[in-house]
Amino acid sequence: MKVAMIPRFAALCSLVLLMVSCSSESTVLTPTFRFFIPFGEGRGALGTASVTNDRMPLIGSFVVNDDRLGMFDRETGRLLVYSTDGKLLIDRILEKLESKKAWPAPVLALSSSSVWIAKPEGAAEKRVYRVYTVPDDTTEMTTAVVFPATPTAILGKNAEAVEHIILERLIPLDNESLIAVWHGLTSRGSGEVVSAMAISIADLKSRTVRTHLVDIDGVKKHESGDARFDSIVSVHQYKDTRQFILETQYRKTDLRSPFEKVLFIQDIEKQTLTKVELPWSEWNALFGVGRDGGLFFIEDVLIHNAATRAIISVYRMDSSRETRYAIEADPARPSLGNFVFSLEGSLYGYEAFDRGVNIYSWR
Repeated sequence: MKVAMIPRFAALCSLVLLMVSCSSESTVLTPTFRFFIPFGEGRGALGTASVTNDRMPLIGSFVVNDDRLGMFDRETGRLLVYSTDGKLLIDRILEKLESKKAWPAPVLALSSSSVWIAKPEGAAEKRVYRVYTVPDDTTEMTTAVVFPATPTAILGKNAEAVEHIILERLIPLDNESLIAVWHGLTSRGSGEVVSAMAISIADLKSRTVRTHLVDIDGVKKHESGDARFDSIVSVHQYKDTRQFILETQYRKTDLRSPFEKVLFIQDIEKQTLTKVELPWSEWNALFGVGRDGGLFFIEDVLIHNAATRAIISVYRMDSSRETRYAIEADPARPSLGNFVFSLEGSLYGYEAFDRGVNIYSWR
């Protein structure tokens, strides 16, 4: 979930914002232009600039927490980490991580003080993900933990129909635990079906790993009417290493609106699965992150008269209250996409082009 926009500095743009805010029940948020990474020419007048002499990575991976942003180019093994005010913290080539077009690609994650990169090793039937930690520009990479990554190791007796296990997301928690979210890849005819299958939690002190299956059978029991379970779209860590949010998708016979999304909370210690009762408007939204009782959604994206607007919703589970925000793009460049939510719910985004990258945030 990521975005690309230009902030409104001109009076005309401010007037447009005022008009939009008056015509909507939502609060209108404008992006903070954090920094710009230019190449060649000395650009970046709109914000704090960090100038480099070579080209930016292709941004195969982009991750963020509330203090830092990280980008990794798998073609060259180059890692860039910036503070959110534009200071370049890490710029180095990781020879061990240079993977070109190898599949699966390494997975990048950031905590407040470390960079984590998980690289797959071995063939599918013997695969592991080795997680490296990268503290700075010069210190040698070290192995933090190794995740077994074969269908049998992750799914056990449920692995019969799964050909590959792919690391979909790596989530660091206070430099004490790493959470790996796994997807099982299964061939069906000429197509491939991906559904979240399991969660592994690594204790970084002991380097032990425990794995929990996603309760797909429990999710299927909530089928109703013409809605039949289709897939688990994503899995998100919620409050601790005990509760996780499952974003599920159901397929309906109505071809005009064939999909319906529902959220569940799975408690892996109590072994419970609870459906999250949400307003109908939220069910098909793009879910971002769950934190401190709040669920963050991108509810809608509208393009009208060369202007772009995304509606961001924060739904509070304890009070069943919803707060809506309208995020505006510059009408002159209505590019919207590439949304990234931080672990605390701040929204970031980027726009990559031939000479650099623009970074924006809504906090």
